Amino acid sequence: MRITLDIDDRSVRNVKKVIKRVEKFLGKKPDEIYVTRKGFHLVIKGLKISFWESLVWRALLGDDPYRVIYDMRCETKPKQILFSSKGGVETVRISLEELNYKNVSRIRRKLERKARQRHYLILDENFEVVDRVPFDKIGRIKRLKSKKKK
Repeated sequence: MRITLDIDDRSVRNVKKVIKRVEKFLGKKPDEIYVTRKGFHLVIKGLKISFWESLVWRALLGDDPYRVIYDMRCETKPKQILFSSKGGVETVRISLEELNYKNVSRIRRKLERKARQRHYLILDENFEVVDRVPFDKIGRIKRLKSKKKK
């Protein structure tokens, strides 16, 4: 059985703490580490535990709670899904030795740059591409500050 952790924390220090907990309690280092725009994905393979034990370990090690609940409730769906690409931006695999602030910051800058380069496709009535418009040029949503009445 494998355990996949979706750590939605951008801090390298905090993910290193999670990795130390994985080593301490499960007796092995993560086999795969991925940097995402919002945090990290960790994959620990080859564990001799049941599916229900993996849910407990995932919750204790800081996995995204919504993923854990989703896996508990949906019996027919695939379990422990981690997206390798979201919104056209892929995750980047790194080794444990490369896991430091400088490398992660560099990777995240590339991921953010790629996310900003997304485009909307303008299609004609035959669904042929007429034009590409950068994502950040269309439909920017500005947060309106609510004024408090006295």
